[in-house]
Amino acid sequence: SISRVTVFLVVFCGLLVWILIYFTIRGIVRPIEKLVGATQSLASGRGFEKVDIPSRDEIGVLADSFNTMGAQLMERTRDLEARIKELLVLQGMSAAVIQNLEEEHICRVCLEAAVSGLGFDRGILYLVDSERKLIVGRYVHSTEGVGFDESKMRARAVPFDSDDILAEVVRKKKAVNVKNPGDAPGINRRFIEEVATKAFCLVPVMTEQKVLGIIGADNYYSGREITDDQMHDLALFGNFTALALENANLVSSVKLSEARYRTVLDNSPDAIIGLDSSLRVNVWNRGAQALFGYTAGNISGQLVSRLFDPLAFEGVLLRIRKNGFFSDSCVPGVNSTGGKLELDVAWAGSGNVPGNRKEWTVVIRDTSAQRKTQAQLIQAEKLSAVGQLISGVAHELNNPLGAIIGYAEILYRNRAGGMSLVPAADLAAIYESSVRCGKIIKNLLIFVRETRNKKQTLSLEQVINSSIGLMDYKLKKTENIGVTVHVSGHLPPIMADYHQIEQIIVNLIQNACDALSRSDGDKTIKIDIRHHITSVFVTVADNGPGIPSDILPRIFDPFFTTKEEGQGTGLGLPICRRIAVEHGGSIACASAPGKGTVFTLELPIVKAGVEAPEKEETVGKPAPGRRILAVDDEPAMLAMLRRMLEDAGQIVDAASSGAEAIEKLNRGKYDLVICDVEMGPVKGFSVREAMLGMGSTAGFIFTTGNVLSAPLMGKLKESGVPFLAKPFSMDELYGAINDAMA
Repeated sequence: SISRVTVFLVVFCGLLVWILIYFTIRGIVRPIEKLVGATQSLASGRGFEKVDIPSRDEIGVLADSFNTMGAQLMERTRDLEARIKELLVLQGMSAAVIQNLEEEHICRVCLEAAVSGLGFDRGILYLVDSERKLIVGRYVHSTEGVGFDESKMRARAVPFDSDDILAEVVRKKKAVNVKNPGDAPGINRRFIEEVATKAFCLVPVMTEQKVLGIIGADNYYSGREITDDQMHDLALFGNFTALALENANLVSSVKLSEARYRTVLDNSPDAIIGLDSSLRVNVWNRGAQALFGYTAGNISGQLVSRLFDPLAFEGVLLRIRKNGFFSDSCVPGVNSTGGKLELDVAWAGSGNVPGNRKEWTVVIRDTSAQRKTQAQLIQAEKLSAVGQLISGVAHELNNPLGAIIGYAEILYRNRAGGMSLVPAADLAAIYESSVRCGKIIKNLLIFVRETRNKKQTLSLEQVINSSIGLMDYKLKKTENIGVTVHVSGHLPPIMADYHQIEQIIVNLIQNACDALSRSDGDKTIKIDIRHHITSVFVTVADNGPGIPSDILPRIFDPFFTTKEEGQGTGLGLPICRRIAVEHGGSIACASAPGKGTVFTLELPIVKAGVEAPEKEETVGKPAPGRRILAVDDEPAMLAMLRRMLEDAGQIVDAASSGAEAIEKLNRGKYDLVICDVEMGPVKGFSVREAMLGMGSTAGFIFTTGNVLSAPLMGKLKESGVPFLAKPFSMDELYGAINDAMA
């Protein structure tokens, strides 16, 4: 029995121990299971569950630590989610703003994003009007519940210098959080009642430099308190809104500037062309299209060389490479149809582009009409000069004509049996007098004739001698003026238009003659030609009365003249200056009352290696034996032409009218036709057309005495046929024949 009791007690005690151990272990494991479960819940994202373990042993301490960590982690998670939401809202706001940079669109998008993204219930936006110094209402979001719409918002305007809280935010550039509008200073009570707000915040929309607007927000519907974090986040949205508005203003300014630039560019009457570093067109305005005939689409990317004469463009490039720019008022150009243009070109670099490659801006003006007007003015001045020269020319012609008539009459009266023995001296007098008449007329016609600007290398001394020859009679016979020409050393050639430089010299001599006509005593004009470095200088000095100091500054003004009415146009010296400038030179005047006047003409010399043109050699007689048809309605001229040709060994047939010439061309074959232009009904041009219609390959030469007719001279040049201006010498005739038969 003792043994059973003992066994029972042992078993009972063992069971108690097991139960005690079980519950002890259970008490230890259960908190751990709670911790594991809470940890798994937190890790799986189901949320944080607080572990409640009242014991203060190690497990209890561990549970408290877990609870603290979980709470902090959840708080961080909420913050992170809020930041992510803000970033997403900002990202969406950025995308929406980029799509449309209009001010209204930016303001509406940013206001909606700030209210919705940051958890506010309502929002309003003011903009700052710096010109009027006002804070003006513009946009609202979610305020319809109290009947406050955008039209009422736009009626709001607060001056900068007022006591209103809006003005305070702008002045101090600081946000405000108004928790009790009834007690806050600077509050517009009527506005607060109108929007029914109980608490609100105002945040400046600002850049680093200035405030552009104000965002206002509240929690009218939820009644939540506005936190500092919301204020901070709203300030960030305000800054982003300011940045977007500033960028929009910059883009708007750029667009406006571009529009103004394009307007100025397109409305410019000049052609304005932009070129890249490879001289390809990248800017083309309407003026360029009107001048050259290419549209911007057709010319863009094309080389600018197609707008210029090839040889002229080579010269342009040489000067650009040397000087870095180019400017010239007479550059040959070509339009889209191949038409010739006369251009005033200004070409300069427009800055460096990446890679240190220079771009260019070219401004081009069509000077064709201007040059035509200038040519007309020059021609008018020439005719004015001829009016002053004509009396002397008539007297000059009367002398040799008198000798020719006298000798001819002597020969006629001394004829015997149809023959006349002519002394050699008589023949020489007749020939020299006739040559003199021809030279006088030819020089006058060359001076008066309207010529195209044609620069060539020439001797300045030769031009001056020719000019003095034109004025010879007036200088020596009428005014009794002595002229001396002095050349200092070797004169290099110049590149110039012969007739234009001659016009300058004639004008200066003419003015000196007019000045000396009012003087007594010895009258002298001294012409000095000298070379210095890169220029040739011509001075024309007289010992006349001089020019008063009050008049001297005006002598180059157009239409200014001190001569009596009808004696001068006032264009002589202005035209002289214009011609000098176009030749790369200048003209100046120095004078003092009682001490005479000195005009100095400067012209650039031709670069080294170019020599002056050699004098023309005597023309050889053409090959004899050719059949030539001579056509002229002036019997004396026809007879003389026939004699000249027969002396050269030619077989000559003559026709006294265009109709007769065409008839003879139909009947016979000729090697050459020499035909007058003006012959009544059937002109020389008709004779040539008829000859070509017959399939003839004969050469052709026109003759004419009407060299002052610009239309006729233009038609002759267009024909490409050699022509002789009457009167002409045998050498000139032979030269024309050689050219026509070459």
